[in-house]
Amino acid sequence: MRGSRAVTQVRTALRAAGFSESLLHSFTPSALTAFDAGAPHDLRQECAASNHPAASLVAVLYAGATIETTSATPDFPWTAAADIGLVHLRDGRIHPRLRLTPVSPPPLTSDGFVVSDHLPPGPLPDDHVMAPGGSSRTLARLTPRQPIDRALDLGCGSGYQTLLLAQHAAHVVATDPNPRACAATALTLALSAAPPAQVRQTSLFDGITGDFDLIVSSPPFVMAPSREHTYRDSPFPADGLLPALLTGGAARLRPGGWAVLLGSWLHVQAQDWPQRVQPWLADLPDTTAWLAERERLPVPDYVDLWLRDAHRADDHAQRTAWLAYLEDLGAAAVGVGWVALHRTHADRPSPPVPSWCEDVSTAAAVPSGADVLAEFAQRRSVPNAAAILHGRPRLNPAAPTWRGPIGVPSALHWWLAHSDDYLTMSDALSDCASALSEDHADVLVAWLTGVCELCEKGFVTLEPH
Repeated sequence: MRGSRAVTQVRTALRAAGFSESLLHSFTPSALTAFDAGAPHDLRQECAASNHPAASLVAVLYAGATIETTSATPDFPWTAAADIGLVHLRDGRIHPRLRLTPVSPPPLTSDGFVVSDHLPPGPLPDDHVMAPGGSSRTLARLTPRQPIDRALDLGCGSGYQTLLLAQHAAHVVATDPNPRACAATALTLALSAAPPAQVRQTSLFDGITGDFDLIVSSPPFVMAPSREHTYRDSPFPADGLLPALLTGGAARLRPGGWAVLLGSWLHVQAQDWPQRVQPWLADLPDTTAWLAERERLPVPDYVDLWLRDAHRADDHAQRTAWLAYLEDLGAAAVGVGWVALHRTHADRPSPPVPSWCEDVSTAAAVPSGADVLAEFAQRRSVPNAAAILHGRPRLNPAAPTWRGPIGVPSALHWWLAHSDDYLTMSDALSDCASALSEDHADVLVAWLTGVCELCEKGFVTLEPH
């Protein structure tokens, strides 16, 4: 790429100085939290007081401070940094231009450097490139990481997901409608010494050819009355973006391929939210989908969240227009979460597992990519009623931890406590009903539904007789 020598000089110097994610974590949590909220003063002050050789790099490149050249990290190639657009040099000072975030999540084996924009003091411009945040980390954690041939990062932004995909995919395509985001992604890969990707300026699946083993996307899913921010606001009315992504993603997955997409959907008054989203999942040929709602925001909270995100919290006219837009759509709330897709293998003729949606708002954590794979595997191996009654359901010692503790029906709890006393579950039916003073049929229903649900979620396995 242009300025490759300068890129190499900057990368080498960043790593030699110790500009890393672990260095960021050495600053106080309060300063980092304030910085993430758009208040950089405390972090800049801590940088100025620090003796770490990379403190001035954090101040300028990460925290967006202007410093005197006499205060800068010695021997750092600031001229090279200016040549590739990270800073301006003038009047004996170093002025920030682009933000550089050191990152080191798996599968990275050393720190990468993600390029984005600094937060401006006022409203964000429409072509703003966001730094990696909570949504980026969520998507990165959810993504399966097996070695693969082709991967697609749809809406690449700063290139954070592209950087991670390049660690385990032989060929990566990254797309974004914002030309500044495409440039940021290319520079992210170069500064991180990652394999290059095919970076294309395009919207959604326009012009994308071929199929993929893995598709990831943190798309612009915010439902706003007008599209003012490319990185955030949906190009579709209401929640129309997600079904378009699901249809387009499923059509471009190879047999056995996966997609992980972040998204949002309306909670319409007088309608259960699964009734709204289930039709989107039902029309995906040879594909199983898992839609999980991580959070549900009342409409006023949703609007206020995204006004703060754009530094327009005091824009009362915009708030009024936004509330009216969502009210016209009949929205009572907005759900936010993810969808994972799995395309059926061509050499496995058995029908795919039915798609499902669920509320995971009480989960202890976001599942990992390995957890996502396990969710689908567990659904494929749920036993039928005969297998349950003629087997011995047991608590799984390797149960997933991301969901946190779950409730167990009293009848099933009784069985799990007494299972060692019986050869099969059916042998214990009368004893359980007697002990709980319940009807045999009620115990049977509680057992079968409870075991199926807990097997689906990985908490119970079936020990055959």
